[in-house]
Amino acid sequence: ILRNLTEPVLVLDESLCAVIGNPAFYETMGILPEELEGKAVQDLIDGNLGQPEVWRLLDAMVKHNRPVDRVEIECSIPDKP
Repeated sequence: ILRNLTEPVLVLDESLCAVIGNPAFYETMGILPEELEGKAVQDLIDGNLGQPEVWRLLDAMVKHNRPVDRVEIECSIPDKP
């Protein structure tokens, strides 16, 4: 199911590390799965997630076991050489 979604999706573990992304995520971010999986989300976005509301949402999700159906994040993606 995940690989058939057209919207970029990133699955995180309880430590906010990337578990897997779907093909749309890898294509949008311009990275390979091995460049992503197991890395902390703050390292992946390289400071573009500085929005306090995003961190509050992620914190509540992890610490209080609150479900999150959808989080939309806007960030700039640097060009890769």
